[in-house]
Amino acid sequence: MLTVREQTNRGMVDRETLRKVLLARPESAGPHWKGIQHGELADHIVNGLSNRNVTVNEESWFLGKGDTHLTGSLSISVPKKKAPKGMDFALGVHHGNDTCYALKFAVGTRIFICKNGMVSGDIALRKLHTTNFDLAAAVGDGLDQFLNQLSLVGEFIDTLKAKPISGEERDRLLMAAGREGLMPWSRIGQVDKEYRKPTFQAFKQQTAWGLYNAFTYVVQKCPPHEQISSMSRFRELVLDEKKTA
Repeated sequence: MLTVREQTNRGMVDRETLRKVLLARPESAGPHWKGIQHGELADHIVNGLSNRNVTVNEESWFLGKGDTHLTGSLSISVPKKKAPKGMDFALGVHHGNDTCYALKFAVGTRIFICKNGMVSGDIALRKLHTTNFDLAAAVGDGLDQFLNQLSLVGEFIDTLKAKPISGEERDRLLMAAGREGLMPWSRIGQVDKEYRKPTFQAFKQQTAWGLYNAFTYVVQKCPPHEQISSMSRFRELVLDEKKTA
């Protein structure tokens, strides 16, 4: 789901490194705050998928903001569930121990021809990391929800392909993305250019599918911890969905 272009893989680590990251209490934390150790989270996710007979083909983990943020992307194969043609199913993971982000899973795909990641849905596992937070139970619940939503990925893609985008609508969506800070304004211009003259002919259609792929192609230039949230919000804008928490 995550791809890093035109930058070094700074912050990219393996699970062994994640297990060694110290869990520090942020100054803004309340009395009931309970952090999540990154390695423990990653292990719960990978082991939970294995226990559900899901094969992890590739996993990428990125640390950010003084090692308080963790972003992950896992390309997977699921028994009896076929990903859309030319894609792999993908699980996105994001959380922050600095009280900025709740633990969230994202449902998506990775497209083979361009390695674009796509987010088709979000699962907020818990609002707060508190003393009553049960990591194993939360991850298990999130994985079950994630696997249940995979059947909707094809419908999401079909909806995008069937939705035409006028020049006025394209400009409105890109303006909204820029105003919300989904990426720098200079890159919003690059999205517009990529949409008009796509690098890959498969995305040449003047539809929501073409615009979303132009956005996900350019967002690869942004830091990993920004990509999932930016793709998720742009999906909401394109589909005119209510902004999630």
